[in-house]
Amino acid sequence: TTRRGMGVVVYYVAARGADIGEEDLMRHCRDTLPGHAVPDRIVQIDAFQRLASGKTDLRSYKDKATELLAG
Repeated sequence: TTRRGMGVVVYYVAARGADIGEEDLMRHCRDTLPGHAVPDRIVQIDAFQRLASGKTDLRSYKDKATELLAG
């Protein structure tokens, strides 16, 4: 839990060959976004998990975010 409640976790998939990391993105967020919009954590993943329907499995990411912010 953060000062904003559950907190905000951003997941991203880097473009092939892109040389950008979580720290770079966090710095960019701090430099360009208002304070209340800066995520608490940024996590790079290889690909988004999908449901059988092809939609992004948002529930799995919510569960992972809860674990990340709790520990």
